[in-house]
Amino acid sequence: EILMPMSMMALFGKHIGVLSAYFYFGTVLTLIIYAIFALKIFRTRGFAYLFTLVLVARTFPWSCYNVWGGIRFGFGILAILLAINFLKRKNALWLFFAGIVSGIALWTSIEIGAISFISVIGMIAFYGYSQKENIKTVFRYVAIYAIGGIVAILPFAVYLLLNNAIGAYFETIDV
Repeated sequence: EILMPMSMMALFGKHIGVLSAYFYFGTVLTLIIYAIFALKIFRTRGFAYLFTLVLVARTFPWSCYNVWGGIRFGFGILAILLAINFLKRKNALWLFFAGIVSGIALWTSIEIGAISFISVIGMIAFYGYSQKENIKTVFRYVAIYAIGGIVAILPFAVYLLLNNAIGAYFETIDV
C-alpha cells in the first residue's frame, strides 16, 4: 500500500503530516463506506447503528488507523457495495463502476483488489446460476466488470511501463 501515500506526498509535500492525514482521512472515508454497507445489508437500522458504533470505537485509536491502512479496505468494500447495487437495480453500469473501484483497490493493495475481483466475479456467477440466466448474459456481465477494472488499471500500468518501473513494482509486492 505504498502507491497511494507516495502519490499524496508527491502532491502535497514529503512530510509526516501528509502521511498521517492520508491514513486518518482514509480511515474516516472507509468508516463512511462501511456504515453505508451496514445500512444496505442489515435488516434493522438499530443493528446497523450498533455495528457502526463498534466499528468507530475499534478503529480510531491512533495505533489502529496507522496499522489498518487508511482507505485500502474501503475500496474493496465499495466495489462489493456497487456490485450489490447491480443486483438490486439490474443496471450493468453499477458493475462497470465496481470494476473501476476494484482496479483502484488492486493498485492500493494487491490482496484487497484481488479479493474484490474474485468476490464480484463469484457473485456474478452465483447470480447467473440462481436466476437461471443465459451463460452469454453472465459472460457479458463479467466483461462489463472486467472492462471497468481495465479502465482503472491501464493508465497506471502504462505509466509504469513508460518509466521502466514495472519490474521494480513487481519486485516490491509481497503476495
